[in-house]
Amino acid sequence: MKRRFFTSLSPLKFNRRKCRYRFLDAAFEVFLELGFENVTMSDIIRRSGGSFSTIYKFFGNKERLFAAALKYKIDEVFNVFQSLAERQDGDNERRFFRGAWLKSVRT
Repeated sequence: MKRRFFTSLSPLKFNRRKCRYRFLDAAFEVFLELGFENVTMSDIIRRSGGSFSTIYKFFGNKERLFAAALKYKIDEVFNVFQSLAERQDGDNERRFFRGAWLKSVRT
């Protein structure tokens, strides 16, 4: 029997990850638009195109989803700044991204 070695994610794991990120993106947008108290899981499911069983399987409840969505976005921003900090010639890019990020946060 031949062994298979995968250098990347299997299709099933890739789809799970993609689905989870779709929930996180949708949740962040909806929480930002409506505020935590006014958001229902149905709002997030409608926006993401997912299902109740899947979202509850991933996150359990609205509070955990909120925390995960917030952490996901913070990690995205951190990764951008970290990659810029690692570049020696990134002074102009850092200023640009810092300004763009501040504008996006303020709106």
